[in-house]
Amino acid sequence: MKTPHRSPSGFSLVEVALAIGIAGFCLISILGLIPVGLSVSQNASAQNGAVGIMGAIAADLRNAQTTGTASPYFKFSIPDTTGKTLYMDEEGHYDLNLQNIPKARYRVEVKTIFQPSGADRSATRQKVLITWPARAAVGAALGTAESILELDRN
Repeated sequence: MKTPHRSPSGFSLVEVALAIGIAGFCLISILGLIPVGLSVSQNASAQNGAVGIMGAIAADLRNAQTTGTASPYFKFSIPDTTGKTLYMDEEGHYDLNLQNIPKARYRVEVKTIFQPSGADRSATRQKVLITWPARAAVGAALGTAESILELDRN
């Protein structure tokens, strides 16, 4: 009687080596994307913080009395064509001096770019520029957020 011929079961050494090589290539590719993902996440976090600061400044400027000369919380002068610079950290602490905010992340500049005069009933325009990191020069900042606010002070 003839014994049936069985084919060997399992994977050959070449197949296993090829599978490990492909898995290793995929793993290295994925690990190479981690720094990019972290950078994008940090930038999104900084932009989100800047938008929150922008909203707080806009609310503060809108709450300034039409007869007053400064906003109630941040004390921005209205009008102020020379501008005012604040340094802020992530918790919302701020100061005019960068040295007083050890963990400063944002530089905030607010400046009047148009102030109506006389019978002109136009809105006052304030430019708000937020850059980060706070210690970087405005031109060398990693990120910026800018807005023009129109304030009806009539």
